[in-house]
Order: sequence, then structure tokens, then C-alpha cells
Amino acid sequence: MKDNYSALNTRVRKEIEDRDKAMIKVSDNAATAARNIEALQLNVANVENVLFCDYSDGTAGVSLKWKLQNYSHHQKLGSRVCSPVFYTQLQGYRFKLFLEWSGSQKDKLDLCLMLCAGSNYDKPLERFKMAYTLEMQDHKGNVMSYAIPLRQIETYTGKCFTIQPGKSEAEYGFGCAPFLTMPELGNYIVNDMLSINCRITPL
Repeated sequence: MKDNYSALNTRVRKEIEDRDKAMIKVSDNAATAARNIEALQLNVANVENVLFCDYSDGTAGVSLKWKLQNYSHHQKLGSRVCSPVFYTQLQGYRFKLFLEWSGSQKDKLDLCLMLCAGSNYDKPLERFKMAYTLEMQDHKGNVMSYAIPLRQIETYTGKCFTIQPGKSEAEYGFGCAPFLTMPELGNYIVNDMLSINCRITPL
């Protein structure tokens, strides 16, 4: 009888240990699955961002178009939001746009252009000399624009329009702060999306 009890007790303990191990494995698998889902969601978001970017080349200049979706979500987080790097390349430079919020109520929107290093460009980068204009369109088709002339680019060349050796982008972006402020900004949020454009004029 004692031997039967000892064997039963050993069997019960082993079943409990096996159950605990199985539960830990399920928990680990769930955590891994959650991480995989989060990574997949991030990848899908990046693909969506790329799909909603466009550009057009022409002798008169280049137009970079960026449609930022889920505006309310980004504004609530309050962190800087960057476009993907555009494929357009001029004189060894590529570009991305970014926006960020300021003000106690995050009611001011700053919009800037950031210089990025081009790909497969084996020449030393020349000094950046391209005027550009930042634009945003409201729900009626009206366009708010802010021009960055060459004289401003020359003034801020060091940190904003120079890519240091070994770096992939300039230290700072440059644009307009604020570009728009509430309540006027609300007119430019259409279906929770901003339509942003940057026209670059090469010399």
C-alpha cells in the first residue's frame, strides 16, 4: 500500500511538472508570436508608407509627395514622424520629409526636409544648392506653402545641408516651424490624412 502511494505521488508530481513545462512553453510561444505580429505590423506600416509616397522628375524640378495617414494617432503620440527616403536622387542626394508637433497642446505642426546620402554615387558630394518649397493641401484644394531660398540654405549649410563622411544623413533637417497651427491646421487634415509636397529646384 505504501509503495502504491509513493508511486502515485511520484506520478502526480511528474504530471504537475510536465503541465508546468507545457504552460511555460505555451507562454513563450505566445510571447514570440506577439513579437512576430508586432514586427509584421511595423513592416506593413512601412510598406503602406512607401506605397503612399510618390515623386516626379522633370527639367524644372522635382516634386516629392507624401501622404501621412492615421494623423490623429501620430499627433497623440507626439513623436517625430518621418517619410521613407524617396528614391529620387539629385547630385548624389536623396531626401526624406519629417514633421513634429510643438506647443503645450501639440497644436503647432513643424515640417522639414532632411538630406540623405544617395546610393551608388561615387563622386564627392557637392555643396547643396537647391531651393525648395514645402506645401500642404487642405480639404478645399487650397495650398499652404513655405519657400526655402538659397540664402537660407547657405546660412545653415553646416548642420542642415551637409552630410558628414560616414553618415547617411545631415545632422538636422530644415523647414518651417511652425508650418501650420490650430485651428487652421484642422482644415488640412482630410480623412485623418495629411497631403504633403516638397518641390525642389536644382540649379
